[in-house]
Amino acid sequence: MSYINKEEFAEMVKTYQLELYRLSFAILRNEADAQDAVGDAIVKAYEQRRMLCSKEKFESWIMKIVVNTSKNMLRSKHQIVYIEDMPEMKVGASEKRDEVWDAVLELDYKHRVVVVLYYYECFSAKEISQMLHIPEGTIKSRLARAREKLKTLL
Repeated sequence: MSYINKEEFAEMVKTYQLELYRLSFAILRNEADAQDAVGDAIVKAYEQRRMLCSKEKFESWIMKIVVNTSKNMLRSKHQIVYIEDMPEMKVGASEKRDEVWDAVLELDYKHRVVVVLYYYECFSAKEISQMLHIPEGTIKSRLARAREKLKTLL
């Protein structure tokens, strides 16, 4: 079994950097907290990189670490950020915040996370189920409810 070395780890993190931030921002809805959570998650992942059995599973593995780190940060801060008080999210030049993203950010936590993982990060319901330790049927019903809510918001 070969482990991910420092250089491979750095390249893989660089590849998924935007996706990690977008996921954390969707959970925390605060730019600085999302950056902190991603940084903490990367450190945790690096320290635990020997536990990753397959390089092919790196993306879902690190996404799960980002979800858990962001959830822990949210729990520890007990903060509420209202949409109108939210700072502008800075994304790459090719990606603009749009009406759909704004609506996604208005969803409650449990629906927002599955929407981001499913539609923005292209994970299957089964993969999200494994990441979040929630039954696959629950993921599917949350996606359906989120779509209904998004229809009313848009």
